[in-house]
Parts: sequence; C-alpha cells; structure tokens
Amino acid sequence: MSEKIDFYKEEKLLLNVGNLIDLSCKKRDKEGLLNALKFLQEFYTKYGSTPLSEYFRSNAYGALANLENQDISLWKVRNTNKERQLLSLSRAVFHPDFKQLPLHRKCNIFTNRGNTLSQLGRYREGFQNWEEALKVNPRFAMALGAKGSMIVGRLLQLESFSCVDIQYLASVIYPTVLDILEQTFSSEGKKTLEPHAVPYFEWHFEKLKSCFLSVPDSVRDFSPQELSRTKIELYYREWSLKKGLFLNQYGILGMDGGDALDDLRLPAVMTSSLEELPLGIRNINGAPPPIFGLFNQIKQEYITARWFLYEAQKGHKPHFSDRYVEIANTLSFPCFSLYTEMLKTSFQKAYSLLDKIGYFINEYWGVFRSRKNTSFRNVWYKERGQAVPENVLPVYSESKNPLLLSLFWLSKEIRNPDFSTATSSQAEKIEDIRNALEHKHFQLHEGWAFDMIKESLPSNEFCFSISSSEMQEKTRYLLRLTQSAIYYLVEAVAWEEERKKESKADGMLVPTFSIESLEDKYKVNPDYGKE
Repeated sequence: MSEKIDFYKEEKLLLNVGNLIDLSCKKRDKEGLLNALKFLQEFYTKYGSTPLSEYFRSNAYGALANLENQDISLWKVRNTNKERQLLSLSRAVFHPDFKQLPLHRKCNIFTNRGNTLSQLGRYREGFQNWEEALKVNPRFAMALGAKGSMIVGRLLQLESFSCVDIQYLASVIYPTVLDILEQTFSSEGKKTLEPHAVPYFEWHFEKLKSCFLSVPDSVRDFSPQELSRTKIELYYREWSLKKGLFLNQYGILGMDGGDALDDLRLPAVMTSSLEELPLGIRNINGAPPPIFGLFNQIKQEYITARWFLYEAQKGHKPHFSDRYVEIANTLSFPCFSLYTEMLKTSFQKAYSLLDKIGYFINEYWGVFRSRKNTSFRNVWYKERGQAVPENVLPVYSESKNPLLLSLFWLSKEIRNPDFSTATSSQAEKIEDIRNALEHKHFQLHEGWAFDMIKESLPSNEFCFSISSSEMQEKTRYLLRLTQSAIYYLVEAVAWEEERKKESKADGMLVPTFSIESLEDKYKVNPDYGKE
C-alpha cells in the first residue's frame, strides 16, 4: 500500500528532480535524465502515481527522446521514450487528483501534452489540450501561442488542397486567430510566455498578417438556428456544436465549432479499371471507386453513434418502450433502459469505426493484408507468425504523407495484446469495456451511488461493473478519438491525391468523375409500410 503524500511535501520533494531534468536538458546529459527517472521510480514505489510526478516523468522521457533523436524516426515500432512521454502526460491529466493541482501546473501539463501530440501529427488532440489549458487560465500565453500558431500552420499546409475552401475559412477565422496571437504578446500574456517559444510564435504571427488578409464576399450561416426545422433538431445541433462533434471543414484545421453540419467528404480520387490497382480505388463498370461507399458507412455510423450519445444523456423520463418490461431489481442501483442501450451502442459503434478505418487504410494504400484480421492497431505491420511486429510496412514508413504518421500515432492509443504498452492511460479501461460489452455480463450502475456500492459488487471475473457517469465519459472520449481518425484519414487521402496529380508516374490514372451527394429524401427506410 502506497503512503499518502500531501501536495506541499510532494512539491518540495519533486522540485529538485525538476531542476535536475532542466539542467540535464541544457547540458544534454543523458545520465542526469536517467538519474531523475530513477528518483521518480523510487517516489512511485513509496507514494504511488501522482499527477505532478507523472508530469516530471514525461519531461524526462521527452528530453531523452530528443537526445536520442527519436523524434526523427517516429515510424519505429518501439519508440519507447516518446510513448512513455505520452503515457505519463495522459496519466497526469486523467489522474483523480489532477483537479487539486495549482492552476499553473494544470496549464503546464495540458500545454505540454498538446505540444507533444501536435509534434506527432495529432494536431486535433493538441488543439483540444490547449483549449483545456485556456479554460484554466484564458491568458496562458504558451497555450495561446501554440493554438494560434497551429491554426496558421494548418492554413499554410492546406492551401493547395482542392477539397478545402481554405481562403474562405482563413478569411472567416482571421480575426479570431489574430486576437489569439495578439493576446500571446500582450503584457498579461508575457507573464507566462517562455523565451524559447517567442521566435516560433512571432513567425506564425507575421505569416498570418501577410498571407491571410482577404475578406470574404459573404459569410455562410450554418448555425444551429439557421439549419434546424424543429426545437428537437435545434437542441441536438447546439449540443453537437458545443461538444465539437461535427465533421466539417473547420475541423480539418483542428478547430472545434464553426458550422453545425457534417460536410466533410473525400476528395476526388485518381482511378482506372486496371487490375493492378487496389480494389478500393478501382473504377468498376463506371461506378465510383468502392472506398466512397466505405467512407459513407464510416461517416454514417459516426453520426449515428453521436446521436445515440446525445439521446442517452436526455433520458430523464422513462421511454414508452421500457414500460411494462419486467426487470429484476438487483439492489445495486442498476441501469436498464433504452437510454442505457443507446449509450452502450454509441460506445460499440465508436470502437468498431476505428477498425473500419484500418480496413480503409488497407484497401486504399493497397497493403493487401488479410481482410479478416486487419484492425486499426495492426494495419501498419506485416502479417507475421511472431508475437511482436518488427517493422512498420515500407508503404507507410517510406511515405512522406504526414497524415499517415498522425493515424499511426493515434492507433497507439488503442490497446492490443501484441503490444506491451499503449500511449493513453485510458486504453486498458476502454478495452475492458469493449470486451465486456461484446462477451460477458456488463452492468451499468447509477453514477451517484457507485462509490458506495462498488465494494459489494460481484468480481470483474463474472461481471464488469461501471458507473453511468464514467461510461458516458469514456464514450465521449472514444467518440472524439474516432472523430480525429476520420479527419486524419480524409486529409491523408487528399494529400495522396495531390501527390498523384503532381506526379507523371501515375499517367495511367485518371480523375474519378464528380460524385453527387445523396439527397436527404432518400435517407429513409425503403421498406416502410410494406409489412
């Protein structure tokens, strides 16, 4: 049993190790960093995991990764120090005692996590963590500067992408980004601005002012109020917008909010009828390549999972389908209702979507792994007989497509028996929930009562028990992860198609014909009224 330690004693104990890490970074002293990690392990043995110790641990692992140049070869199967850095930051953020930390520590941890994720191509999760830091302190300059610089960087990266109206988006968000970067260099912002970050933030500030000054002819109004026909639809669109769960062009910049609709789509794909092409992008009998149908499925299932999550949180009154249904009261504050099943189904759909994205990657990039065994976690590796894959497939590791790297590192958040670690402290619980939902007795309990009764519940060997509030939290987390994967997938395909246009080596390929959108009037049950 670990000893309990109060924050002031912990701060005093860890201050020296923090100084050691900083000094070792400046001197590029690997031995000093290893000594810091040794001390932190001794601390863990005595006191257990704390958010502050995990924060310092992440700093040490990050410094080691930089010393060993692991940030250059990010396609390594075992990028141990980077993985441990991410895992430590995740443990800090999701630790039960995180809320008790001083405000400046919370800001540091959120900002560092955002920076690390962004460096690995996961710009959306980076943005989300900077937003969390700014909820704690709206004037925290390191988060403001990182957020503003990331948006400018994304605008520059996406200028050539035909599937994004980047000039319109840039002109609409220009005032917001300008304000963010001005706040970074304000007198208040400079109090939390670290000197090493100033040139980076200044460069992006100047790029914003020199490249994106045009004003749009008109601003589209895709607000919930404009798009909704009923109050029910209005509440749903407002909730989805507030939670940042739409799939639209603002999201491809990394931002949440913007339009209250889902207009994200695949770009036109270069195709032909040649059998040498992967089946997913082949033109068969003049029809669009099959990956468009697969992406339709991915997008529709995501929208359905989002709706089920929304409905699950509304259930303050029994649904009529639950009336006159005999359910035994097990005296454990159990949750049985249509809303409970919607929550569980939302989780299951979100999880299964990640494997469908792995399937898409397999088909589009022509990896030709077995379709039966391909998942989001293993699509990156050669099929093998040994327990642990040795190398990432060259089609990925030798590619210059940065969004493939984003997807690869996002896949590391999912636990897999073939891998010793995942980069998220949530991975094990997510996998346990998924396995229990699919294969065993899974029981939700009323959130307010769970802490009082959990010791008296059956063991997890027979029944997996979880509070309703934690299940909602984990479902939202998983849905956000899936949303990011969809964005990265679309941009990865767009990047690949732009490369094909520029390359004469793909002369046999021709652009696919324009694909029209399916009209809303066809989104119904075609067999309605036939019973």
